Amino acid sequence: MSSVTYERIRNNPKFTELVERRGRFAWRLSGIVFVIFYGFVMAVAFAPDLVSMRPIADSNLTVAFSLGCSSLSLSGSWRWSMCAAPMASSMT
Repeated sequence: MSSVTYERIRNNPKFTELVERRGRFAWRLSGIVFVIFYGFVMAVAFAPDLVSMRPIADSNLTVAFSLGCSSLSLSGSWRWSMCAAPMASSMT
């Protein structure tokens, strides 16, 4: 594609709105991941009994495992919104 086409896309108000919405979404996800991660670190440091608690009596899963999985999925979403999405939008 030519630079004229790129310029036309960048000047489109819908594209500008999309970039702004993606930025706000990325900052929200950053805040959520930050709170979950440091909350988990603080829970391990100051309330290890809470983290090692088993929500279901006979299971091997702990609260820490479920918090780790949710943190991983949110950080994956954050990573995609910050890195992969801008590269994909610059390719089209």
